[in-house]
Amino acid sequence: MQKIAEGRKGGMEEFYGLYGKLIYYAAYSVCRTKADADDVVNKVLIKIWNLSSALPETENPEGWLYSVSVNAAKDLLRERRYLPLHEDYSDARDGAEDIDGEDAFYSMIDFLSEAERRIIVCRIIRKMPFGEIAEEEGMPLGSVTAMYYRSLKKVREQLEGRMESGK
Repeated sequence: MQKIAEGRKGGMEEFYGLYGKLIYYAAYSVCRTKADADDVVNKVLIKIWNLSSALPETENPEGWLYSVSVNAAKDLLRERRYLPLHEDYSDARDGAEDIDGEDAFYSMIDFLSEAERRIIVCRIIRKMPFGEIAEEEGMPLGSVTAMYYRSLKKVREQLEGRMESGK
């Protein structure tokens, strides 16, 4: 990073050689697509380049860079709202009032864990069968279905709590 901060030739190439794969795999673990992970790598490298003179000193640069990469991937997904909202998401509503728009849907599931949100989005938005979700997530089929139904129950309880409190 010192070479980049000093503007020395080859500094960025050396940095990429050392940390490019770490950034990519951290981004891919969140985004789950090569194209999005590549976008995150570019964003992180640009950020490193722009902030090179002000980067913090750290004993664990890999850990710091992993955190920066994961956060950049999450930001990318938030910016894009990653998946378009389809009209039919009645499984998640189950009788609750209609939800207007994509932002409301994503805010409705925002309190779930990252894995729970991915499974809900895969099933409801992308309309994937449980078997494909299990394969994509690298989880057993039973775990995926259990997590899906537990997540739906949490969403229902959250909605009921909001309706009871008048929010």
